[in-house]
Amino acid sequence: MKGTAEFLANLVIPVWSVVAALLGTGGVLFGVTITAWNSRRQLRIQLAQQSEENRIARVMALRREVYMEAAAAMARSLSALLQLADSSRSFSEAADSFARDLSSVSKIHVVASAETLEALMAFTRELGAAQAELSLARIPIVARQQMVASGGLGGEELVRVIGELGRSKTDFAELVMGWARRLASRVPPALVSIRRELDMPLEENAYREAFERSWTQAEAHMRVLLEKSRAAAP
Repeated sequence: MKGTAEFLANLVIPVWSVVAALLGTGGVLFGVTITAWNSRRQLRIQLAQQSEENRIARVMALRREVYMEAAAAMARSLSALLQLADSSRSFSEAADSFARDLSSVSKIHVVASAETLEALMAFTRELGAAQAELSLARIPIVARQQMVASGGLGGEELVRVIGELGRSKTDFAELVMGWARRLASRVPPALVSIRRELDMPLEENAYREAFERSWTQAEAHMRVLLEKSRAAAP
């Protein structure tokens, strides 16, 4: 019996040593596998985050470019419209400027949110309507200017046409200022929405008030000039 017990003891100890070694190796391999899997998972998450961050950065860069161009186009359009109050200015040049500005603003369709898109499209709708109405309103002015320049009028007829021409010019200037006011009212909501998308928020009411003060001052100055022109007309 003693010999048998010693034999079994001598047999079990090596076997358990092998089993322990295998378990230890398996544990190490399992740990290495889990670590490798977790590393790959973390790498995938990191790459996905970097990809999303890069995508957002590209979109923001594109938005900044398009929005800055659109803001400049709005300012140019408003300035060109105001200049048309002087009916001697070429309307064709203004129309070409409006077309270029509309093209610049139209790029927002690629990158703008629904809110910004609606705000800027409201501006372009007003600009298009202003261009259409003002182009028609200039027709009698141009016709009278051509009559005066032709040299075919004289006496009372010439005085009458010159008087009508002066009145039509001041009426046209009034019309331009009305459209400029309508167009200017579309600027603050568009710029507030743009700044919000570019993560540069602006308090809308405060901006509207500041914009209104500035515009009112400019409008008052133009009306003074208009009244002087009306008083000087025959």
